[in-house]
Amino acid sequence: DNRKWHLGGWVRWLFSPFKKAGNWVIDTFGWGQAWANDIVIQGSLTGDWISTAIIPSLHKGDMGQVKAIVLHSTDGTTVTGAINTMKETGYGTHYIIDKDGTITQLANLDKWTSHVGPIKSRSGYTSTPWSAKAISSYEINNKNYPERYPISNESIGIEVVRKHHTKNGWENATKEQLSSLQVLVSSLIVQFDLNLSDIYHHDVISHKTPGEGGGLGY
Repeated sequence: DNRKWHLGGWVRWLFSPFKKAGNWVIDTFGWGQAWANDIVIQGSLTGDWISTAIIPSLHKGDMGQVKAIVLHSTDGTTVTGAINTMKETGYGTHYIIDKDGTITQLANLDKWTSHVGPIKSRSGYTSTPWSAKAISSYEINNKNYPERYPISNESIGIEVVRKHHTKNGWENATKEQLSSLQVLVSSLIVQFDLNLSDIYHHDVISHKTPGEGGGLGY
């Protein structure tokens, strides 16, 4: 069935919080079960629970080792508006989750997209005068992940459709979005041998609206 099990895989299975049993991921934190695809074919997770609408202009180069997942929010009300913006700007994520829980893949997983931007310093380094680009360059040139935050060419980006309001902050994600995000993240964790510590809120690692990646279950 195209799955290649070996001793190391079984050891990781035993000690991972996400237990693989056939095609299922059973997460031992009690968050339920999630369907996990074992194979990436031509840059896409297999499975009829993901629709595909690849935007070629999002592809910026070949993805190296996937080391992290970054959670984003669109600051918009519709998936169509977010996708149109990505097409116009060339900036965007690998996946987007609509309010009804529909997951759409927008970029191949073997390609990286511009979705992170300049990263903050994980150690508190700053530049004089202060410059987001200078701080990011220092981090990238002098440190490797996870000593620094992940950058675009080593991470998968996931957008959730929800709006930010000046007075009330970010809209709550719908229960359908949260369920779909759990399924998708669980599958990616298994596929790329990641840990929960490799999941990041966009606003934590880059200079974005506070709370952008919050309230999403991770």
